[in-house]
Amino acid sequence: MAEPRFDVALLPGDQITVRQDRRAFTGIGAVSGQALVEFPKPTINLIETLGLVGGLAPQSGYPSSVFVLGEESPER
Repeated sequence: MAEPRFDVALLPGDQITVRQDRRAFTGIGAVSGQALVEFPKPTINLIETLGLVGGLAPQSGYPSSVFVLGEESPER
């Protein structure tokens, strides 16, 4: 486990709640398909995200000027 402090023993009567991961990104600008896309797996890279929105639009996309905007928690 990556975080041993989260490795706790379960006791009788304990309850576990599992929530669906709803992380997503929005492809906008000079991409072929502007859309809100849910992450298909736990981690994803820029090439994969561009593929999920159809790549750069050939008439307006400029490969050397792709901008990525995102949020990170303060502990990162």
